[in-house]
Amino acid sequence: MAEALVTIEGVEIRELKKYDVQASKLWKDAGRNMRGSMRSTLIGIFPKLELEFVPMEYARAAQIAGILNRPFFNVRYFDIHTNSYKAQTFYANDLKLGVLDRRRGLVTDFKVNLIAQEAQR
Repeated sequence: MAEALVTIEGVEIRELKKYDVQASKLWKDAGRNMRGSMRSTLIGIFPKLELEFVPMEYARAAQIAGILNRPFFNVRYFDIHTNSYKAQTFYANDLKLGVLDRRRGLVTDFKVNLIAQEAQR
């Protein structure tokens, strides 16, 4: 079996419907002078992983949510920009889970963004 695109706190995440890697630039004191030239300082480029999960059983969703609801967590991920695996500390935006089928114990598909705590190295 191929290596998972994302592993969070040692848990391989294979239930992905969508996986995008964004290189988010963070600028300080950005502005333009009277001639229109941009003046700013680049603080860094922060990886952002946009994940969309397929529907899954309650227990698996609870396992993933338990990790994503922590303030910070370790992630090993495939960086499409460099064609290599990298490891960094990330945090997640708000996480919303919904019931798809209560009788079968399934949650709906859901999305979450993982944002790097520090600029990429």
